[in-house]
Amino acid sequence: MGELLHFPARPLQDHLLTKPELARRWSVSTRWIEQRVVQDGLPVQKDPRSRLVRFSLVAVERWRQERIAS
Repeated sequence: MGELLHFPARPLQDHLLTKPELARRWSVSTRWIEQRVVQDGLPVQKDPRSRLVRFSLVAVERWRQERIAS
């Protein structure tokens, strides 16, 4: 029988997600994402010249892991 090898997890490549993209990734609603921003400090990047918001994949996954570990 072969030996089970554990490969180190690949680090996430950072890119910016829209609210619907993040909601799909986490299988939640966009409203849930909005609530986490306001109530729980989900990190978001806002464009000062428009109403567009983006989410850094690395930052939000780090935020999520910290919440799971608590």
